[in-house]
Amino acid sequence: MKVVFLEDVQGVANGGEIKEVKNGFARNYLIPKKLAIPATQNSMQRVQKLTKQAEEKRIKVIANFKALTEELDGMQISIESRAGANGKLFGSVTDTIIAQKLSELTEKDIHRRMIQAKDTIRETGIYNIPVNLYPELTATIKLLVHATGTEPIWEDAAEIEGKEDAAEAKSAKEESSQSI
Repeated sequence: MKVVFLEDVQGVANGGEIKEVKNGFARNYLIPKKLAIPATQNSMQRVQKLTKQAEEKRIKVIANFKALTEELDGMQISIESRAGANGKLFGSVTDTIIAQKLSELTEKDIHRRMIQAKDTIRETGIYNIPVNLYPELTATIKLLVHATGTEPIWEDAAEIEGKEDAAEAKSAKEESSQSI
């Protein structure tokens, strides 16, 4: 079935394009969701207008995703989960949990499919998670998974505190050796 796309359908076509698609895909998905209309003589005459409208909408969507990418890139989030003494979680932290947490923090809709974690997370620790918001727009977030009832401790902060403690201990040692 030949259809004229009203909007961009990722991986299929951009708005304003005329494409041949399977009948079931057109009748059951594209047409009911108003993503495409059957390619009739009347709709073929509207192709230029539809292409222009789709391009304007695409530019707005890309601008919104660029802003969201900048907001998310380098963001640090922590997720609390039940864990055993050895750091193994009783369950796992999934893409859905990460997406919900990001949606709460940014107040924008982030789908679980945007989260590109390699595997489910089953241990406490810090993870770098890529978030693919739009083709060629990817942000990387830092995720800290910590056990329930414990304070979230970022390694960077711990390293800085450790260096400060070491410097204080060294200066105290020097002062004590000078006074002897």
